[in-house]
Amino acid sequence: MTLRTPGTGRLVFTVMCLLAAALPAAAHDFWIEPAEFRPAVGESVPVVLRVGEDFSQRSFVDLEADRFNAYLEAEGLDAVIKTRQRRGEAATNGRELYSRCAKALVRVGAAAGSAGFDQVLGYPLELVPRTDPYALSLPGTLRLALTFSGKPVAGVLVVAFTAEQPQQRLRARTDARGEVRLRLDRPGRWLVKAVHMVELPDTDPQADWESYWASLTFGL
Repeated sequence: MTLRTPGTGRLVFTVMCLLAAALPAAAHDFWIEPAEFRPAVGESVPVVLRVGEDFSQRSFVDLEADRFNAYLEAEGLDAVIKTRQRRGEAATNGRELYSRCAKALVRVGAAAGSAGFDQVLGYPLELVPRTDPYALSLPGTLRLALTFSGKPVAGVLVVAFTAEQPQQRLRARTDARGEVRLRLDRPGRWLVKAVHMVELPDTDPQADWESYWASLTFGL
């Protein structure tokens, strides 16, 4: 797809929510990657949707116990791990519905001010910048809020890394206000992501859990 930037010299969001694809848990990550994060006013920007490790429906996956447990640990879903252990379910398969909520933040032109970086789009799980990433002087602290169904969600692991150095990851959990601070230490194409999982009622015949995967990309 291609985005044509407005002639405002401001910020514009490129968005896509809830990609549906029956992929392994190791490939859950989904993000939006514009060809250029700082286009000129009026410039056309090709946009690619990426799925990998390191459009509005849910997808289902049934994972063997070992794979499901490893995935929960990798994504920092400690509460789910403890619940499964307490119930004696650690050796059972993980039956999960999942959906993705992705955003990309593009800076249009070289305007001194900016607007729109903190726009709320109403995703089920949403990362909302509280500070403008494009206004940071590196190293600088990026403050974000994480909401689930429009409300702050605490204790969720937020991970950030660049495409250029994906193994050097920043990790922090949201506080009681659903906020997190990340000390961005280098330029690059940044991906910030968070995963939140909830238990489904016993009346659901298909799955036991439902996860939501939020992502935010921008370029510094």
